[in-house]
Amino acid sequence: MELGIIFAFCAALGFGANQIFVRIATQKITGPAAAFFSVSTGAVIAIALALIFHWEDFKELTLVVFAWYLLLATLHHPLARTLNFTAISMIGASRAAPLSAAAPVFSAVLAISLLGERPTIMLYLGTLVVIAGMTLIVIGGRQASSRTPAVAFNNLGYLFAFLASCGFGAVSVVAKHINTNFSPALITVMFSLVIGTLLLGVGAHRPVLASFGEDRRGGIPLTILAGACAGGGAICFFSALGHAPVTLVVPITFAAPLVTLTGSAIFLRRLERLNRLVIAGTLSAVCGVALVVLGRN
Repeated sequence: MELGIIFAFCAALGFGANQIFVRIATQKITGPAAAFFSVSTGAVIAIALALIFHWEDFKELTLVVFAWYLLLATLHHPLARTLNFTAISMIGASRAAPLSAAAPVFSAVLAISLLGERPTIMLYLGTLVVIAGMTLIVIGGRQASSRTPAVAFNNLGYLFAFLASCGFGAVSVVAKHINTNFSPALITVMFSLVIGTLLLGVGAHRPVLASFGEDRRGGIPLTILAGACAGGGAICFFSALGHAPVTLVVPITFAAPLVTLTGSAIFLRRLERLNRLVIAGTLSAVCGVALVVLGRN
């Protein structure tokens, strides 16, 4: 259980840092292109680690497992991650990231109904406090004025961010099922990223190819760096699901917006501004994560 909590916090750091790099990169290349380069980078990292640590486990994989991998990859990359990157490009990292607060709710509903998990009252309370904090952040983010016209308050961006969080919530439950019944976390995340790269390559090949000719300001290297953070976060996240329940792992991992907001305040001052509501929401979310950890038993 404790190892799962540690992995979940590491995943939050990776995903939070990923949002910062994506925010900067999507000023230079499109969201779908950024998603492709990010996912492909994570795939390379996951392949290397899976081959080193789980070579023998590849022999036990069946066609049924690959069907689950395909479902996981489709939910995770062409849908959730692309929507997330597009939302970041439209409304900014400090506004898109907090909407991941919906993910713990969606994943909890699925985990309780499909996996039979029974979270404690503290876990419920902590999740609600996290959601309340993230709601304050969203309200505060909308009220904060941008110092440049780079961030547009586009309602469609908020919708994309919410739909992405629902997708990430579904990914948590599917990944938990695969890790429990079919394969180790490293192999799961490897096939998720590899299949996701192929799907994104087919669906977003035009913006990907165009980005090579149009990228004059270093957008591709930034997405590769974002991919390294996201890949590490995904490995930690899937590993956490192998050691702890979904209803514990997801609220901790989706405290990643706290990392994003801290990074935004430090590195994105010219693009995004924080206010008191955002700070209050951040503190509330921290308290919610603490309740989730305390209620793990």
